[in-house]
Amino acid sequence: MAFNTKLLLAICCVALVFTLVSANISKEEIDGFVEEHNKARKEVGNKPLKWNTTLAQYAQEYADKRVGDCAMEHSMGRWGENLASGDGMSGAAATKYWVTEKEFYDEKSNKCLKSEDECGHYLAVVWGKTTEVGCGISKCNNGQNYVVCSYDPIPNKEPHQDFIDEHNRARAEGPYGENLAEGYGEMTGGQAVKFWVTEKPNYDYASNTCVGDVCGHYTQVVWRNSTHVGCARAKCKNGWMFVICSYYPPGNYIGERPY
Repeated sequence: MAFNTKLLLAICCVALVFTLVSANISKEEIDGFVEEHNKARKEVGNKPLKWNTTLAQYAQEYADKRVGDCAMEHSMGRWGENLASGDGMSGAAATKYWVTEKEFYDEKSNKCLKSEDECGHYLAVVWGKTTEVGCGISKCNNGQNYVVCSYDPIPNKEPHQDFIDEHNRARAEGPYGENLAEGYGEMTGGQAVKFWVTEKPNYDYASNTCVGDVCGHYTQVVWRNSTHVGCARAKCKNGWMFVICSYYPPGNYIGERPY
């Protein structure tokens, strides 16, 4: 029987990609993450999650960045996110830990008993509209394991997206430029600005346009004509932090470059 060399090469390439993405996490760990997530989701009648290697790579890269301090600070990326750390903590153990917050969730009112800090990790695990998960684990310098799980679509996005959209519709009507951000827990001003600056790769200086995704938040931050900035934060009723910065003069003058 002759070998199909093209098919064999394709299989090898796929295997290599999977190995690179999952270099720091075993199949046993992946199974632990997925099984514990889906066990909790089954209890509330939600569909099981599928493992996503792109999410896993993002989660692993962020876990690797935290080996120096093992700090419970979110990456402020585009996906939902759960964090945990502990001595020898596995993926299954981290997920079980997040699920212990179930007792603080009141199904009748669809709210955490006190604040979203109480049951937000649990909600991320079981959120009905989430379909995929990817996780990573690193060992911090203090000896503890640092666990990150990323979720898509992002949990809890729907309740506040209209709030943000309405602000954005009003941006062009006011005398000031404006940037908005929101985040789970205690998002700081510094974290919000770092989040806006992540759009820098989407700005093409040669054409003076955004490429791919948006870059307006980044150009607003660096706009050369802006000389003053004022910002504020507020905690929403859903437990998330809302951050707003106003700029004067505003950016985005037609035809001008931000720097």
